[in-house]
Amino acid sequence: MQEFLEKAESGGLRLFMSVLNVGETFYILAKHRSLAVAEQFLQSLSSLPVHVDVPHEEGVMAAARIKASHAIAYGDSFAIALVPVDWIRVQPPVIT
Repeated sequence: MQEFLEKAESGGLRLFMSVLNVGETFYILAKHRSLAVAEQFLQSLSSLPVHVDVPHEEGVMAAARIKASHAIAYGDSFAIALVPVDWIRVQPPVIT
């Protein structure tokens, strides 16, 4: 992950994260590490080169359609739904 963050810092990559994935990361950190670590993640998120997307109905339904046709986690479908349609042809990496 550090490699992706460094590349985004230098402008060589754009990173996006759904707010659902932010919540998922928070609860995993809280459950497996500590609530303090999860809170630290939230505090540091605004300083990272990551755009946090809050999906509206269209984004939620796009994620639901992806989930309905692929054997993936629902949270991952939100990450995939962030990929703009015109980028699909270049198959950008989705990091989960």
